[in-house]
Amino acid sequence: MGKATRATTEAELAQHYDETRDLSGFEGGGEEPVEVRRNVTISVRFSDSEMATLRTRAEEAGVKLTAYIRAAALHQAAPLDRARLRKAFEDLSADVARAERLLGA
Repeated sequence: MGKATRATTEAELAQHYDETRDLSGFEGGGEEPVEVRRNVTISVRFSDSEMATLRTRAEEAGVKLTAYIRAAALHQAAPLDRARLRKAFEDLSADVARAERLLGA
């Protein structure tokens, strides 16, 4: 579709988006077309203060709120490796014990 012209109506843009999920013809231009058709919706509840924080962070990142939440859910949240965490704690505890012995504590 390319860039939207003044003759392109909002209805035509909406229909194009519904068919292709391509945002490149919308205001702001230059966005990459969406490569994946997202057809699953989940519902998540946030408090007013959590929403304010999310909106602020999305604005600071220069992205839409939904894009910010999607990126946070998919890219930032890694499963907790409990075995690795336990090992790090044990190593740290051993280091503290050695330091205490050296200091005569």
